Amino acid sequence: MQVLTTTRRRTPALVAALLLLLTGIAAVLPLRTPDPRPASAPAGDFSAARAAARLETIAKVPHPTGSAAQADVRRYLVAELRKLGLTPGSRTRVAPARSEENPAVLGSVADVHAKIPGTEPTGRVLLVAHYDSVPTAPGATDDGAAVAAILEIARVLQAGPRPRDDVEFLLTDGEEPGLLGSQAFVDAEAAAHRGAGPGRTAVVNMEGRGSGGPAMMFQMAGTGLTPAVRASGALTTSPAAALYDTLPNDTDLTTFADAGMRASTSPSWKGPGTITPPTTTSPGSTARACRTWGTRHSARPVNSPVRASRRAAGTPPTSPCSARSCRTPPG
Repeated sequence: MQVLTTTRRRTPALVAALLLLLTGIAAVLPLRTPDPRPASAPAGDFSAARAAARLETIAKVPHPTGSAAQADVRRYLVAELRKLGLTPGSRTRVAPARSEENPAVLGSVADVHAKIPGTEPTGRVLLVAHYDSVPTAPGATDDGAAVAAILEIARVLQAGPRPRDDVEFLLTDGEEPGLLGSQAFVDAEAAAHRGAGPGRTAVVNMEGRGSGGPAMMFQMAGTGLTPAVRASGALTTSPAAALYDTLPNDTDLTTFADAGMRASTSPSWKGPGTITPPTTTSPGSTARACRTWGTRHSARPVNSPVRASRRAAGTPPTSPCSARSCRTPPG
């Protein structure tokens, strides 16, 4: 009788432990990055191997804003977009740094911009990554992997049927010293009264916050993006968002949110709540990061924010920014 009583007492504890174990497994599984597809993948599929190969040129050496190395990267990006049949533009502009600590800082920047016109556009999806690096590192993960992924996404889109809405690619300059490129782009559009308009623009900002790992969304601004987030299978965790809230960093999302555009940021993370040094680079993890960006941001996979954002692009936001980072100084 005593043995039976002891067993009954232990059963709830064993069940609780099993439930905790299953919960932990369920929480960790989404953090696994998919295996990169090889360069031999069909032309209509996103290949992380094809994207990662571009890093040999994009992240060969440090290329901070204004350097000769960065000019070389810019020429390469323009040439690659032209090979895809696009008509990229790059114009030098002056913009102020978005920094409360240095409000008088100005910078000369040259963004790279290209567009795939939609068949019946009601708005646009703007894919953004910055192509400048910090002075001390080649920027393979911040933000070279995202730039390479955008080039591969552009290739995939060009290989298939044209999307209904406009899809634009913006590779910003001067993000590291103070979000200069994104500010120059927003200012130029406002001055020329061109573009789809802030209320009909959905921005997908692809940023680097680690040496690999899944693309994990930690910022969103405006409303109406829920269908795109749901369709993309976007991943986020409370620790990731909470950790970012403690950092003195900012991203290009701030500029677009302040301009009234809806936007989300999905960086690569080494793991939940992990930040790695900018000098850390792993070819394998970088390729996997490219893969998660491509899976969630290209139009060939069924679950795609580029496709789902066509619905979101026609709904104006009700608030300029819902992210804490919209008020933090750049870094």
